[in-house]
Amino acid sequence: KSYIEHMLRNEEAIDRLTGTIKGIAVMKYLAGRVSAPLVNLTALATSVPASMEGFADIPLHKTFKYLGKAGRYYKKYKFGDKKALPKDVRQLFDDIHEKGWHNAQYNREALAVLRSKAGRGWDRMIDWSMLAFGATEQLNRVTTIAGAYLGQKAQGIKDYDMMLEKAKRVSDQAHATYGKANWPFIARGSNPAAQVMKAFYVFRTFSHNYLLTMK
Repeated sequence: KSYIEHMLRNEEAIDRLTGTIKGIAVMKYLAGRVSAPLVNLTALATSVPASMEGFADIPLHKTFKYLGKAGRYYKKYKFGDKKALPKDVRQLFDDIHEKGWHNAQYNREALAVLRSKAGRGWDRMIDWSMLAFGATEQLNRVTTIAGAYLGQKAQGIKDYDMMLEKAKRVSDQAHATYGKANWPFIARGSNPAAQVMKAFYVFRTFSHNYLLTMK
């Protein structure tokens, strides 16, 4: 019941204030920085292979091969001849885009309040300043889903829907999901303690998810 109430609760002034502070912090520490997107890509060498083995039973020593192949396929899908891709892989990328699984969740969640307050010019500045970070997050998520799919396919699994669902879970476990549905219990609601917790939780979702995934 408390979870449902949390999800349905309308945003209040204190939520918008906390969201604004969070958005400014993200802009300060991530926007326009070269190091942030580069560090973001390291997930493909750390949490992703571990999640592929742990949640999809893909041998750890083969994960990099599948991720590399997925990256090459996605490059061809975005910038080359889609028709040259295997039919199921083309369908996979189509499904990822149609379902919005390629979207940069961190940008969307962290900067939501700033966007709602912004005029067009400021909104475009937010988009451009976070462009590189958002691109690496998109690359991480799509490559992980496709790599996990290819790893399962190589094992002889033929159930496309099951492989897609498991590949999405691998991605969520490796990169975290963002939004109030994923906040810890103490950060829910509009009471002062929850607002303080949300303020301290700005950069904690990924590390929290990472520790739970490794466990």
